[in-house]
Amino acid sequence: MAQINDISDAYAKTLSGGEQQRVALARAWLRQPQIMLLDEPTANMDQDARKRTIDLLANLKDQGLALFVASHDPVQFATLANNTLTISEGTLTEKNSPFLKSPQLVSTQAA
Repeated sequence: MAQINDISDAYAKTLSGGEQQRVALARAWLRQPQIMLLDEPTANMDQDARKRTIDLLANLKDQGLALFVASHDPVQFATLANNTLTISEGTLTEKNSPFLKSPQLVSTQAA
């Protein structure tokens, strides 16, 4: 599921950032949480690592895990979102709006 079989024998310090993130998510999932709180889970990843990580998160969500994702790039997580909260300048400005279909703020409008 986490696509880490090929790196199972590697030393942690030799792993890329994306590989380290997927290993961390897999380790957290093994504890059988009901929710994961993720802050920028795909930060500093290349496109392939980002896709693998989002695919892993989608798989975890499909298994019933609740995900709470904080991100400066909400478009990246549009396929995972059931509900959204937008915070601007410390204030909750939007919630439960159809994700990126009719946002009120310029900062949440798709380019």
